[in-house]
Amino acid sequence: MEKATVNLTNWQLYVYKDRYSLAGQCDYHPVLGKNSYVAQTTSLVHYDYDEAKKVLLYETENTLYLCPLKYLSPYPYRNVIAEYKMELTRLYCDGATILDKIISTMARISIGLDIEEGWHKEEYKKFESCKKNVFMQDLEYLIAQGQEELKEREKQRHEQLIAEAKKYEDCIYIEIAQLEHGDLLAYHIGPRTGVLKPHFHSGMFQDSVYYVEEFELNGKHEYVDFRYFPRGFGLADTYRWSDNIKQAVLKNGTEGAICFNDVKIMMGETAVLKPKPKNIPVG
Repeated sequence: MEKATVNLTNWQLYVYKDRYSLAGQCDYHPVLGKNSYVAQTTSLVHYDYDEAKKVLLYETENTLYLCPLKYLSPYPYRNVIAEYKMELTRLYCDGATILDKIISTMARISIGLDIEEGWHKEEYKKFESCKKNVFMQDLEYLIAQGQEELKEREKQRHEQLIAEAKKYEDCIYIEIAQLEHGDLLAYHIGPRTGVLKPHFHSGMFQDSVYYVEEFELNGKHEYVDFRYFPRGFGLADTYRWSDNIKQAVLKNGTEGAICFNDVKIMMGETAVLKPKPKNIPVG
């Protein structure tokens, strides 16, 4: 059986007690879907390195991850304690594998960022800095190049979403790939357009996804506010919908049907939803 191939961006490589793992943003994952995030892969079974293309090939039991060095996270190991970062820097030595070279170098980059920002001052008094080697210089150049590419890719994506939203009046537009955690939302309210990233709230009884932005329009204070409860199994219901949003345009980019506010949307279809009628008190 052929393994699924997954492209990673803003990725990080970890090691603990000789066990390696990956984390990063996926273009598509066979289990998690489009634009998903893998927090920790299963155990490494094989790796290879394409020197010409500067791409690490990282293979687990079920998946082959393609990891271009230029798409390494520019802010690595924020969740790793200072003492262990210093320990990781010592992995770079004669005969070190490409995995250990990457980890060691990214740990040095992380420590440098911490020092610039004034973090862990006491711990880093024990850290003996050294000159950047050629590998570190090359890696920093590649990462800077990769971040510029990703910014341009994001800009083009935002323009595409806004173009779709502008086909409708006073709307929000979402191409749904990650119903449980949210996707980018484009809005077109009057003459105003923009793109919002989803926020995820983990509640005691119910998780929620929400989008909020405030702005000035015609001298008045306005805001876009769209929130929903993901119910699981492709189901979702809104619980807040600002009055200036007259319609929600939802395109189903998942690999199955979804049901949003009791409206069934088949794979690849686009549905236009109106806000739920508000309960008007009688008497």
